[in-house]
Amino acid sequence: MGLIIGTAGHIDHGKTSLVHALTGIDTDRLPIEKARGITTELGFAFVDLPVSSSATSTQRVGFIDVPGHEKFVHAMVAGVGGIDVVCLVVAADEGVKPQTREHIDICRLVGVRRWVVALTKIDLVDATREAAARAEIAAALAAVPYAGAAAIVAPVVAVSSRTGAGLAELRQALADELAMVAATQTAQVFRLPIDRVFSKKGIGTVVTGTVHGCGCAVGDELIVNPTGVRLRVRGLQTHGVAVERVAEGERAAINVTGIGRAIAVEDLHRGEVVYAPAALAPSHIMDVALTHIGAAKQPLPGVSTVMLHHGTGYQPAKLQLVGATELAPGHTGLAQLRVEATQPLAALPGDRFVIRGSRTIANHGKTVGGGEVLRIASPRFRLRNRDYVDQLTTLQHARATGGDELNVAHARLELAGADLRGRMPLVLGQRLGLTSEAVATLVAALVQAHAAVVVEGLVILASVLAAASSAMVQAMQPAGRITRSEAVKLCSGAAPETFAYLLAGLVASHGVRITDEAIELATHANAAKVAPLPAIEQALLAALSSAGLEAPRPSELAAAHRMSEPAVLAALHSLGKRGLVAKIKPDYFVTVERLASLRARLLTHFASEQLLSPQQWKVLCEVSRKFAIPLIEYFDAEKLTLRVGDNRKLRNRSS
Repeated sequence: MGLIIGTAGHIDHGKTSLVHALTGIDTDRLPIEKARGITTELGFAFVDLPVSSSATSTQRVGFIDVPGHEKFVHAMVAGVGGIDVVCLVVAADEGVKPQTREHIDICRLVGVRRWVVALTKIDLVDATREAAARAEIAAALAAVPYAGAAAIVAPVVAVSSRTGAGLAELRQALADELAMVAATQTAQVFRLPIDRVFSKKGIGTVVTGTVHGCGCAVGDELIVNPTGVRLRVRGLQTHGVAVERVAEGERAAINVTGIGRAIAVEDLHRGEVVYAPAALAPSHIMDVALTHIGAAKQPLPGVSTVMLHHGTGYQPAKLQLVGATELAPGHTGLAQLRVEATQPLAALPGDRFVIRGSRTIANHGKTVGGGEVLRIASPRFRLRNRDYVDQLTTLQHARATGGDELNVAHARLELAGADLRGRMPLVLGQRLGLTSEAVATLVAALVQAHAAVVVEGLVILASVLAAASSAMVQAMQPAGRITRSEAVKLCSGAAPETFAYLLAGLVASHGVRITDEAIELATHANAAKVAPLPAIEQALLAALSSAGLEAPRPSELAAAHRMSEPAVLAALHSLGKRGLVAKIKPDYFVTVERLASLRARLLTHFASEQLLSPQQWKVLCEVSRKFAIPLIEYFDAEKLTLRVGDNRKLRNRSS
């Protein structure tokens, strides 16, 4: 896992000089920065720091130096989104200034938890001024910008970049804070928000950024959001060293080449995100937990336009509060953020963001708040949707808990929204930002807990299936039956295999009888059975029932009952119209009850297996090949199963 330190603080307080003193690297690389003596863009450096106070070994750590001027806050936010420790720089001769406070708020909002304060220019002040500066810093860190926030606890180290005083102590303080950053085994997909694009002679186009998720390797294919440009990784570097793979939290320089077209520096920009194909689904609507900072002068209105900073980019967004008409300063609430559909965000649940003012709210140009993404690809919030608040509140509480419970809560909400349509694991992974392995583990846990069922690759919430079954049983009560078309309407959105799975469940739980035209309750079916039948039909029905699936042919029935074969066929067709017998092929008839039982066993098999082999089918129907082949071909013709080579699978909606 890579570790990153980011600077923060007011302009001219010595951030860039301090990074140079610590690393030996001048992060001001642009001519305008050299000429004006101020940082206007993100700067990058690295240094080897001790692993801990007691260790003699070192680790390479990245530095991101951010601009301190209020005009360049957008660049500052882009730089601190992926840092592990913030080095807050405060000049001893000036103390805490406006941008110091705004940078503190921003670092809080993006979730930075480890802090070190560098009290710079200590060689320019006396002890009295130093004490005053320390008091100002303590007050600024203790100020609580929103309800529930804790005061920042951070060592304050007095330094001078000019004389070198205090630099050793600062290095150690930074190393100590980095040692407390917990290593994470991420299950999230790879993303890299681009913070710099350049071209290098003999190499080509290079993008840099901080790695989020499981990382990438040389040769991988990548997609650029929002342009959709396809790239291939030609080479990788971290801190100037060529590597085959980059991992979570590392600074990465990716040498890319276009797939299907040439790629120039002008084709890629800061704020765009590169990620693995199909790993995520960029979204223009997301639900969030939003904090309105206490420094705001008035409540945040129910609907407003804000500048949304996410990753390394920013763009206008429509903000709508969920479950409230306004959000008071210092409070946290639920909200929905919407950006232009043509400029979706490569966002995932758990991402942090910052919002700054726009012309429609009072704090134009200032940081208004920020928070955490709860859900992406959200349905558009409507005021009359009372369940929306409950859903997001549940998700917000799960985020506070974290761990596997959070993924389960996310999955339940996604599956509930999908209803009988269900979700393919790939889509579930895209919505949650999980790798295929993590999604497989999650789905297995849901199935084991009987919270979900997998039907031909679709993951469906068990409670949704139960509700659909109850609705069909209730609809059958008045007449004891419903037509197939009525049942299909009740299961709106369900794929054919899901509908078949529901019917199989009703056979097992309620003993329903299924025909080509209708679904009947057991009481109604029994009434049909005891209705007066001609003697010939009674005799044939009894013979077929006792024979099971290995039913005698019409010619054999005719000989056994001393009847003509045409008379037997006429009686069998009559039984078929009554819904008591099914014709498998012209000379093969079985009772509907036997066929429904076989259908249920077949669907039970597909609930856990993708394919059905000929041997498995023979074991499942417990008959010889003579009968097994016509039976499976009957289900093929009924469009329940589909032949794949010598095997069968459930027919899906696209087949």
